[in-house]
Amino acid sequence: MIDFLISIWGWLETLVSAIRDPSNGTYNPPGFVTYDHVTRAWLWLYSFLKDWQTLIGAMIALVAARWTINQMRSQEAEEKQRHKEALRRKLLSERAKMPDALSAVTAYCRQCATFLVSRGASIPLPNAPEQAIFALQQAIEHIDAEQAEQTYHLTSYFQVQRARLEHYNMKTYEDKPLYRAVRAAELVRLTALTNRLFDYARNRKLSTANQGLVLQPYSLNRSIQELTDLHDEMIFPEFTQKVLDVDRAENLREGLISE
Repeated sequence: MIDFLISIWGWLETLVSAIRDPSNGTYNPPGFVTYDHVTRAWLWLYSFLKDWQTLIGAMIALVAARWTINQMRSQEAEEKQRHKEALRRKLLSERAKMPDALSAVTAYCRQCATFLVSRGASIPLPNAPEQAIFALQQAIEHIDAEQAEQTYHLTSYFQVQRARLEHYNMKTYEDKPLYRAVRAAELVRLTALTNRLFDYARNRKLSTANQGLVLQPYSLNRSIQELTDLHDEMIFPEFTQKVLDVDRAENLREGLISE
């Protein structure tokens, strides 16, 4: 490397001497440079390139490689930004669909409450909100992690509640308050699982009661109040305790709590 720098210095001296007047040491304009000066400078440059061509080629390759790496990093950063923006737009799209889907599930819960109160005698089994459940299942892939878990538990528990309600519908409509109370308690839990996602779906600040996977007593009591306000007949003996028992049993089944 020292030899290379010395060669650079010699080349600079040759260029300076090419335009310097040896008689008085002053520098002449380029027009006064003679053919001999140019020839000597060219010969020196040729000798310099010949002697150091390997090093110069390596330096050029190094600069080119560095430029290529910078270009690749820039393209990668742009691609990541585009991917991030696409994910953000998909998240917004799925969240925009959630309020309508959750409202459909809430309407289904109210129809189920009416069905239970009528003992199935005059009100048919409500249709399952299949499109709403499908929209919520699709949203799981793109929404935030905690709400994705909550939505997963909602859609999973819907299948459980629906299967048990259909089984109840297949039985004779003999009045069985205890059996209906259990189905009503399951309905309260489904309502609570649905209600806690509304704030997130509507881009509101999340309350403490709506965080985590285990339902809070406040959420269950609110759902009890919502359904009992709709039908006084939903007030079964020790109904609140029945709801808490059902919720605890389901949490154990889903592995959310331990004995």
